[in-house]
Amino acid sequence: MKTICVYPTKAQFIIGEEIKIKVELNNAVEAGSTLICNIYRLQESLFKIEKTVLKGDKEIVFSFNLNIRERYMTGYGVKVEVQRLDGNYDAYYTAFDVVDSWTRAPRYGFISDFFDSDMNDE
Repeated sequence: MKTICVYPTKAQFIIGEEIKIKVELNNAVEAGSTLICNIYRLQESLFKIEKTVLKGDKEIVFSFNLNIRERYMTGYGVKVEVQRLDGNYDAYYTAFDVVDSWTRAPRYGFISDFFDSDMNDE
């Protein structure tokens, strides 16, 4: 099955820590297509990063730092747009938090879907 997965490498980042959004392509996007990672705070668009898919890319990672004005914690939305060569457009969404301490918003959970490519994850 050709699917695209978009997610932060962690659900929660500490203020000042580099944030990474991973896009697993799983052969679902052809080389030359454009990925656009949009970062939002509430409805406000903060910035976007564009990357072109190269032949053989299995994943794309968007890395960035945020200049945080808030003291304690803020949630951010992510929209990754896939602009395909044939003119079609897809969008995928995720979110992450930025906090001064994990104790402000403790996280827990589990992963419910696994793929063969996940077998060596730590």
